[in-house]
Amino acid sequence: RKTLNGTGKAKSKDVWKRFNDDKCSARILHPQRHSKKIAGVLAMLEEVWGCQGGCNAYLTPASSQGFAPHFDDICAYIAQIEGKKTWSFYAPRSEEESFPRQSSGNFKQNEIGKPLFSVTLQPGDFCYFPRGIIHQAKCTEGHSLHLTFSTGYCQTWVDLLRQALSNNLEAVTEENPPFRHSLPWTFFKNFGVTYENFGEERGEGGAEGWDQTVR
Repeated sequence: RKTLNGTGKAKSKDVWKRFNDDKCSARILHPQRHSKKIAGVLAMLEEVWGCQGGCNAYLTPASSQGFAPHFDDICAYIAQIEGKKTWSFYAPRSEEESFPRQSSGNFKQNEIGKPLFSVTLQPGDFCYFPRGIIHQAKCTEGHSLHLTFSTGYCQTWVDLLRQALSNNLEAVTEENPPFRHSLPWTFFKNFGVTYENFGEERGEGGAEGWDQTVR
């Protein structure tokens, strides 16, 4: 599978040609902008989540698969609207890929092992899976239309700390002129493997200047 993302607006005749002739899935971004009902559901979910969410719609032709196996950087809630779709879920391949902050590329089938479980969603079914879970979905009989409500994007502890520290650092910088001083020319001679055995011969003024600034 490969993802086709063109530039500019997608014309309906081109979309339907890809859909019917090439068995391509169509992704509709932000359908809540065009549907008050979807916007209402998303608003309700955002109130429950306590943070911003998103929504995309996916239309897949019969006997096809929209995306190759992959994991996302969001938690997903799948609402099946029309047709049926069979989803397969796989464990993260390593601890490093657990709770990712970026989505993965496409995986090959032999890279993801056996699924934890598979489930076929029918109209009215709702399914949740957290970020980092590898997944793929296949359509068999007839087309499939589902909505993906997403949350949890950049809602980690590291994102909170990064924002908080950045805001505090800006405030400290405005109130303390030393933080706005230029770094000494020899500052970076105090760091790195190159200088670890130089002892007193390391660059002067770097560490002392930093010590005075942070006091």
